[in-house]
Amino acid sequence: NHGLLWLSIKNTSVDLFDPKKGEVVRRFTHDPDDPSTLSKNHPIGIAKDANGTMWVGTNWGLNRYLGNGKFERYIPNDSKNSLISGRIHKILCLPTGEVWLATGNEGIALYNRTTNDFKTFLHGQEGRNIIVRAMYQDESQGIWLGFSPAGVARIDSYASAILNYQNIPGDTNSLSNTDVIALAEDANHNLWVGTRNGLNYLSRKNNTVLRIQDTLNQEGYFSSSVISAILPDGDDLWVGTMGGGLTRLNLKNNKADKFLPEENNPFSLSHQDVWTLKKSADGDVWAGNSEGGVSRFNLDRNDFTRYMFKR
Repeated sequence: NHGLLWLSIKNTSVDLFDPKKGEVVRRFTHDPDDPSTLSKNHPIGIAKDANGTMWVGTNWGLNRYLGNGKFERYIPNDSKNSLISGRIHKILCLPTGEVWLATGNEGIALYNRTTNDFKTFLHGQEGRNIIVRAMYQDESQGIWLGFSPAGVARIDSYASAILNYQNIPGDTNSLSNTDVIALAEDANHNLWVGTRNGLNYLSRKNNTVLRIQDTLNQEGYFSSSVISAILPDGDDLWVGTMGGGLTRLNLKNNKADKFLPEENNPFSLSHQDVWTLKKSADGDVWAGNSEGGVSRFNLDRNDFTRYMFKR
């Protein structure tokens, strides 16, 4: 946002980071005596809407940034159209201005900008611990939801499920696993699905599923089967894993480069767990690491710059 990165630091803060200076220029935290601060110090998701407003989801409440270091909090209450859950797993901002929220296992909430409240879809089912861990809007305006542990569904603007993909035992034309963690769409409008047991390719044209670990991964392209982040980048596909670092897969020739932390090499990936991937305007790829800060891949040098954050 305006050349700055918004970073969610687990159990600590939201940090505003300046890549050019290589430093945090502002830190947002929760103050129990100030209702204009973050609702909690456990940020989970951050997104920018069509109007340029930043939204921060935490383990207790949604926060809309008003500027000048101040937030408006949205906390579950007894009113009819409040948030149904305080835990905001994911935030999806649409070009139309809509803000969609994945609220733990309680369903999907849609923010109404006119009335400043929420409408809930796909309510959680009693006795079923199903969580929406990933959301993505495709080029035809459909919204894809990645469930844990219930596969992938595509819904329309009325939140009616029209497509659903699951793991079907014995059927190789199904997801490799139903615990979905990451979703992304490539330039050909096909979907990539990261699960707790492998990467999957969904062909929108043929409505088929290809399990990547059954094909490309025979060459050992991924050091872990837990796919936690996906970033399409032209002919390349960046794949972050839990415990296996980062892989850059060339979709034209199926060649891959693996990046892992290396002892005594400060220009390697800072941690083997990659939670999130983003591309900045200058073409560099940023990897959010578990307990390892942020790693910036320098395209011109083919190495990383590490940024570690102090509490």
